Amino acid sequence: MSPYESIAAGPWRLDADRIEMLGPGVRARLRLSEWRLARLLLSSPGKLFQLETIMRELYDGSGQPNQRHNVRRHVATLRRKLGAAGRNLVTVRSFGYRWDNEVDACQ
Repeated sequence: MSPYESIAAGPWRLDADRIEMLGPGVRARLRLSEWRLARLLLSSPGKLFQLETIMRELYDGSGQPNQRHNVRRHVATLRRKLGAAGRNLVTVRSFGYRWDNEVDACQ
């Protein structure tokens, strides 16, 4: 699969032509690692992705000791770019992350 492939999940869409994530009131330009993270999470909304799975997706399976920190950094950056909608990117402590289309960003 190409690293840039448009996908949609509910009101959210990854636009491969513009390398952006689009949703209700959001248009965020993404870098490659952020794109890969968003693509993985949006591919199965509600599914919990373990940290190891995310690291394999972002870093092509390479084993670097700082990957956990880098994943947290990419999650934080993606949340910041999404503003209030960043609440849709849910942390499940000690396990990983999931995308939840049902989170109300206005809470």
